[in-house]
Amino acid sequence: MDIIKAFTYSFKEKNWYYNLLIGAIIAFPLCISQYLFDLADKNPFNFPYLLISTVYCICTAVVGIFLNGYLCANAHYRLNHTETPHISWKNLDIIIISGLKALFANIIYKIPLIIILFIGFIATLFAMFDVFNNDPSDVFYNTLNIISALSYLIEVFIIPSFIVDLKLHSLFNFRRIGTLIKNNPTGFLILLITSLLLTGAYTLLNKYFRLTPEIWVFINSFLTFYIITVKSDLFTQFVSDEN
Repeated sequence: MDIIKAFTYSFKEKNWYYNLLIGAIIAFPLCISQYLFDLADKNPFNFPYLLISTVYCICTAVVGIFLNGYLCANAHYRLNHTETPHISWKNLDIIIISGLKALFANIIYKIPLIIILFIGFIATLFAMFDVFNNDPSDVFYNTLNIISALSYLIEVFIIPSFIVDLKLHSLFNFRRIGTLIKNNPTGFLILLITSLLLTGAYTLLNKYFRLTPEIWVFINSFLTFYIITVKSDLFTQFVSDEN
């Protein structure tokens, strides 16, 4: 796999910045809601936190349809159109439909994770009655972090199968998922490690190296979509190498 290519291919088109700008505009509501969520007091029984969490969840779902849809549709497109850098936003119908399919699969796969979140919520409820616990919301917040990590791992496993044909059942085609990994274990390991490092680097940047909030939200919007394009090519290369 050519990791450098994954970071540079999207800049090879003449007007590459149009694609990046559209993606950043779409990502903006998610980035600003994420920023507010990070600032909020992580108390699941606090009304402002509940409100911000609800808004953040809605933005994650709606914006995720476009971003995940683009990731998958772009990866599928470039499997068959290697001469062009990326899929055009004119194919919005394919992008949205792909995003909706990915959202549906994520909901199904994350049912056990929702149960884990509920357990964390109950544990937080009991922790509130513990006078020796100075931060009862800590359990709930840690549960959210665990769920986010597990959710990401699930996507790394199921997306390669999906981008082959963009059919809904491919997200649950465990035979194909297993075959892709079995036939190219080295490529999958590179895909997994590179994706984790990329996500980890973004998380650290978002947490510790942000500029003033007003500026960072805009930068984060571009960065969020750019990472989508990088991951998209990593999936494309993995499936291409397997074939």
